[in-house]
Amino acid sequence: MLAMIYFSSCRSNITDQGIQTIEINEPANEIQFSEIFEPEFEVIRLETSETNKMAVVRQTIIQDDHIFLLDNSSTIFHFRKDGRFVDKLQRIGKGPGEYIMIMSFRIQMDGGNLKILVNDPVNRKLLIYDQHFQYLEEHASPFPFLDFEIVAPGEFVFYRGLMHGADEEYN
Repeated sequence: MLAMIYFSSCRSNITDQGIQTIEINEPANEIQFSEIFEPEFEVIRLETSETNKMAVVRQTIIQDDHIFLLDNSSTIFHFRKDGRFVDKLQRIGKGPGEYIMIMSFRIQMDGGNLKILVNDPVNRKLLIYDQHFQYLEEHASPFPFLDFEIVAPGEFVFYRGLMHGADEEYN
């Protein structure tokens, strides 16, 4: 999280009694992001509505013209690169295509299509959706894992760390 306070003009006076007063004048015009940071940064204003209110964002993936954000309510939000809201994935449960918690997710290109791979350590499964969040398939895991990387289509490396619930043989 970035917090910044900007004072355009500041004047300090020290009185005879040793009390210091500081006068802060309002900036003449609005501060632009580009005036503060290097030019290689791009600001994308995301469309907001009642449908796509987010909690704390835990993970962000930008792939081509797509922006995916995972928040701490286990919801993945999909935006276009111009900031338009597309859809969200929020399917809490234990059935096919459902999850209890999203710990992490990855994006995989499959031909010209995106696939969203979701790690649900509670149900011990890796779920796969298309870019429209249509459920495609899932793979069971014998142990919960914190994170993963895609090595090749259908091949993954899992990072388990110190997660509770795995047998000693998986450490």
